[in-house]
Amino acid sequence: MRAYSIRKARPDDLANITRITREAYAIYVERLGREPKPMLRDYMSAIEAGDVSLLDVEDALAGVLVLEREPDRILIYSIALAPTFQGQGFGKTLMDFAETLTREAGLSEVRLYTNEKMTRNIAFYTSLGYVETARRPAEHHPESIVVFMSKAIQS
Repeated sequence: MRAYSIRKARPDDLANITRITREAYAIYVERLGREPKPMLRDYMSAIEAGDVSLLDVEDALAGVLVLEREPDRILIYSIALAPTFQGQGFGKTLMDFAETLTREAGLSEVRLYTNEKMTRNIAFYTSLGYVETARRPAEHHPESIVVFMSKAIQS
């Protein structure tokens, strides 16, 4: 794997965060019949809250990780890799980073959710030890089913 670093996003990263997120989720637009939720988010408030981490590979911005801290767990809101960096192990790198932050915060669980039509994502999360905890219709799109997953983190 090539040299990489993970850093907190800055306000001047906003355009690149939006671009990478849109590129990463574009493959799901036709499958879902709409843009996935992460493509529609305004990320500035998440950047200002310190919830966005960026993966730099050599001199390129390769990935975006958005975490939301809940009282007793971390929620992975979004993980997105630029298409040229997909399939190289960097998704696992960002997931491991989320788990490390969870452990360092003294929390014992990471949660995430995805659409049931995002089968590649579900298989990826399952391969990392995440287990499905529920399936429910999406709040604003009842024709879509949301798959909730979690992983216990040992301290």
